[in-house]
Amino acid sequence: MTQAMDVEIRSNDWRAVVSPARGGQLCSLSSQENGRRRNWIKTLESGEHGHFGGGHVTVEAPGQGPMPHPEGPPIGWPDIGPCPSLVPWQLARSTPERVELLYRHCSRSPGESAYQLGQSLTLAPQRLSMTVSMCNLGPYPLIRRLGWQLRLPDEFSFQISLDPEEPTLRRPSRGHLTQCVGWPGRALLSTLDGRCLELNAEGGIHTVTALRHLGRPGVTLRLMTADIPTLTPLERGEEWRLALSLTLTAPAGTTAPTGRSSSIASTTPTSSATSATSAASVGSVESAAPATSPSSSSA
Repeated sequence: MTQAMDVEIRSNDWRAVVSPARGGQLCSLSSQENGRRRNWIKTLESGEHGHFGGGHVTVEAPGQGPMPHPEGPPIGWPDIGPCPSLVPWQLARSTPERVELLYRHCSRSPGESAYQLGQSLTLAPQRLSMTVSMCNLGPYPLIRRLGWQLRLPDEFSFQISLDPEEPTLRRPSRGHLTQCVGWPGRALLSTLDGRCLELNAEGGIHTVTALRHLGRPGVTLRLMTADIPTLTPLERGEEWRLALSLTLTAPAGTTAPTGRSSSIASTTPTSSATSATSAASVGSVESAAPATSPSSSSA
């Protein structure tokens, strides 16, 4: 295994760039449409205040999701340290259409956590399939949440549906936050010109949050496993595996193909002391205070 800078995977006219050196980030995802590149996520930018845009794996302690502050506006989304999106990952394997990465965290303090993450990204025309796994390498139960964060162009705020059974949220105001707890496994975001991003999963992902930012234009999606009180600790040697697919559909008249997607996700712990080798796609964190508090299910 080696550390690498940016790795590009391709499938026909589709391109995705992943950066092991920059936290295993999904830096870009684009297609060729009518002679030009179309970006389906916010291209990752690096500055003095960290990364902006893209997508990444997220690991956080319980109770760190979006929540209202008792004496002010809702607080943001802090990550526990070290955040996997801010440290280098190892490139385990790459092919023209797939990349696999590994990251291992071992605390130097007695009694602290030790775990290994694996993520993979596989590109096909109009679909990006992602997996992430977490294996507890420490002597004690691991109490953490696992998932992804994706940063999308602001045009995808035109229509947001986190739950097919709830009304579609149409062009929310900047700073608006909406959350679906007990996510049924399918979400759909679309643009004014008919471009659609469909996310599919089964099990595993419990809470999905969408935030339209106040500052830089964009929509941040967070897809996480359950929080307290329903969070199940990961016992020593056990492993979680999640899977998620993004189906990207262009409007009629463009060169990008259309289609449907499927994926399987599971957080049922399986006895395994071996390293986690599957992996995920995800986005970058921006501090922006949401203007509305999340409900148990909102669209």
